[in-house]
Amino acid sequence: MNSIHPHKVYTSPMRKLVRFFEQSRDGWKKKCRAAKAEVKRLTQRVQRLEQSRATWKSRVQTLEEELARSQAQAQALAHEVERLQASNQEVPSSPPRPAALAVRLWHQHYSLGHLELFLGLVLSASVSLRGASQTLSVMFAFFQLEAPVPRWQTGRLWLLRLGYYKLTRPKDKAEDWVWVLDHTVQIGNDKALLILGVRLSVWQARRGCLTHEDIRCGTQMGRWSISNWKRPRPKPACPARL
Repeated sequence: MNSIHPHKVYTSPMRKLVRFFEQSRDGWKKKCRAAKAEVKRLTQRVQRLEQSRATWKSRVQTLEEELARSQAQAQALAHEVERLQASNQEVPSSPPRPAALAVRLWHQHYSLGHLELFLGLVLSASVSLRGASQTLSVMFAFFQLEAPVPRWQTGRLWLLRLGYYKLTRPKDKAEDWVWVLDHTVQIGNDKALLILGVRLSVWQARRGCLTHEDIRCGTQMGRWSISNWKRPRPKPACPARL
């Protein structure tokens, strides 16, 4: 029985046939390797895409669950509001005011909370007078507080009153005071003598730099004249050091 595919007879020399078949084989090997690399690259890409799709699908499911919970909460709140409106109960539209803003001082337009906030911004946060007034305006608007905003001139008067109290308040009676004198001389009849005092016990206990709370201030102001110096004054306690 003859073969279906009879052997092909080549008329070219054997040396040329060997070179041609070798080049053909190498070409097919190169194409096969490139095809395998492409198949591997595409397979890895499909795997990454499947992983990414699974990740995004999980995120979408989580977001859908959160959206469903949020919608359920919104519906519950809407039903609660409708129930309150039906029962003629007033729904609070603004947050309650702090208790300090409701305490009105005697002969004062602003409350105790205004003083605490303004002085705290200036003394503790190092905010300027105009900046403290603007900060209170933004704060009241953000928290929806129906309260007047003091001007910076009003805050300056509060600071002056606080400083006057610190100057005139009774000082501790002790024998370990250290005084620092500052004689400010200006043109004219008005002059000032500033006295800063600190306790040696406080200084030694702190073992470091002093703060404003450790210093006590006292001053003498006005027109100095011989008649003023001749007036009888209470004799102050002698300091330990000057």
